[in-house]
Amino acid sequence: GGGARAPAAAPPAPPPPPPPSPPPPPPSPPPAEEGGEEAAQASDSTPKSSLSGEKPLVWRYQSSGVQATINEWHKDKPRPKVCNGCCHDGAKWGVPCFDTQLEACAAKAKLGGRYALVYGQVEKPNWPWLTFLPSLQKQAKLLEQRSQGTVDIVVIMLAKDIAKMDQRHREYLEKYKVRLVEVPWSLPPDLRWWPDNWWPGKSDGWCGPQDLVRMQVFGLVDYDAAAFYDQDI
Repeated sequence: GGGARAPAAAPPAPPPPPPPSPPPPPPSPPPAEEGGEEAAQASDSTPKSSLSGEKPLVWRYQSSGVQATINEWHKDKPRPKVCNGCCHDGAKWGVPCFDTQLEACAAKAKLGGRYALVYGQVEKPNWPWLTFLPSLQKQAKLLEQRSQGTVDIVVIMLAKDIAKMDQRHREYLEKYKVRLVEVPWSLPPDLRWWPDNWWPGKSDGWCGPQDLVRMQVFGLVDYDAAAFYDQDI
């Protein structure tokens, strides 16, 4: 009985793991609102995604009314017609409006030409000065594009006031390529009236000089048209 024992049998291998479960189906889209059939069919006017150039998925679930509203955004609309016979000329109502006459005149203008956007300065300028000049320059460039002409920004001043400008005023005008034009007067030489508490040369108390200096715009005859603006525009 001293013989060797037979080795024990190896245990059976474990069963293989079950296969992975399939992924759940994607969720159903939300029900369309009234008119959903029209909303689900994206038209050629559907906005494109700014990143991929494709139609955004959410667009399909918008109602036709929402789509129409979005399609109308940022569209140029025709200007409303003005009343042509409801203005006042200082004596009576019902006369043709000045705006209407300007529109009719502008419609006849030919492309090209030379134009001016004009500011007026009376007395020594303060600082800061002409704070709307950057935005006026943008409008000048836009007018040049539309008219295919040239547009200058002009500041009209008396010689005595030009002499009072300091270096920062001059550099500011140079930065925005402003044309400085010297004019001979801010009050018409034959003016026969001013307030009792004011006299020519007085710097306050009456706005006559800064209002009447704009008449010098009629002397800018080297331009096809000129428009005067107050300094807060």
